[in-house]
Amino acid sequence: MREIEVHEYKTLHNLVTINKAYLAEFLPWANFETEPQDYIETLEEWKRSNGESSMMTLGIYYEDHLVGLCGFNTINRMNKSADIGYWLAESHTGKGIMTDCVKSLIKYGYHVLGLNRIAIIVDVENTASIKIPERLGFVREVKMKEYFYRNKGFYDGFMYRMTRLEWDALKK
Repeated sequence: MREIEVHEYKTLHNLVTINKAYLAEFLPWANFETEPQDYIETLEEWKRSNGESSMMTLGIYYEDHLVGLCGFNTINRMNKSADIGYWLAESHTGKGIMTDCVKSLIKYGYHVLGLNRIAIIVDVENTASIKIPERLGFVREVKMKEYFYRNKGFYDGFMYRMTRLEWDALKK
């Protein structure tokens, strides 16, 4: 994982376009009609936000090719908490890539950012996404009624959490 550089805007656009149908099932933004240059401003904003530490968006690279994104959608420094979000190209699912990336984010969050709590919120129907926090030992904390809006309807979400103490206990 690393920051995506602004000059990679065409690569990111192509990745989203190729995976549009797959991503749009749970990520409505994937259906937006975009042009490659539309990603320039987004990438510039991510770079600024990464530096300000209010969020962090990183590219996932497999064999030097961009295959997805993950990061902290929000970082709350006051409460020492953050929410993780992620997506991966369909062709690269099932290889453990995302689990490894989320594990790296967790370590970074606890050891570098000094976080105490990390959450992952997933659509209750996204079984592939649900496997990530469960595989890593997150606790399903709550089912949130009508949390996600997609495909002209509202869908429930599960909130998973991991505190620093829980993470440390898993590592012993």
